[in-house]
Amino acid sequence: MNLSRFRIIRSLLPALTLVAAGAALVPANAADPLAGAPAAGTCYDLTIAQVDKPSASEDTVACTKQHTIWVTGSVALPDGVPADSSKQAYVNYATTTCQDLRRSSIGDDDLQYAESAYTITFFLPTQAQRADGARWVSCGVMLVKGGSNVRSARETPRPLADPMPDAIELCQDSQFRTTPCTTDHKYRVTYATTLTGKSTYANWQKAAAKTCPSKVKTNRWSWSAKRLGPNSSVLACLNKNAK
Repeated sequence: MNLSRFRIIRSLLPALTLVAAGAALVPANAADPLAGAPAAGTCYDLTIAQVDKPSASEDTVACTKQHTIWVTGSVALPDGVPADSSKQAYVNYATTTCQDLRRSSIGDDDLQYAESAYTITFFLPTQAQRADGARWVSCGVMLVKGGSNVRSARETPRPLADPMPDAIELCQDSQFRTTPCTTDHKYRVTYATTLTGKSTYANWQKAAAKTCPSKVKTNRWSWSAKRLGPNSSVLACLNKNAK
């Protein structure tokens, strides 16, 4: 055996071991995927137009102040889920995750959720936050009121209940827009059910036409649907001028 070669290899072993061990360690300056994510128990004061954006650049506010969204939590995006609101994989993950957080926040009865004026919200980190390595989805719930959303100083949202309080029960105005039943309305929810199959408008419309006529008391009726996930939804049927 060539002893000189053996000594060279032996002298390299400590260095090779250190490199291998170091590769398993998380670098001290590794990006935090939850950096900048809003915490549960904080709130946003955003308009409907701001809610429709992929990210919220505005700061959260204390829930004792006027606000429109209660933050239910933030979750790091798993590998394989893009931080891109145009990708269906992100939308599916965000919807499913935020529905789970909604259940733990205001109530886990999906039919009661269908019968309410609540809807979930979700946001990505801003572009600047993503550039720094943030990868999360933040979830919230808000009350829809016609073409806007309800501002409130309640620290926590009203929980779902049976019977549903008028302040959160699902009604629709003359333009078929969701609104709490405490506001001026033309339709009120009378029935809700779960749907399976792809969560698309066409499938909801077809299910409503098949289901709602036998579940309402008037010839004039309306419907509303909400996604629970990519292949599950809830459908609500509404009576005209009921109650």
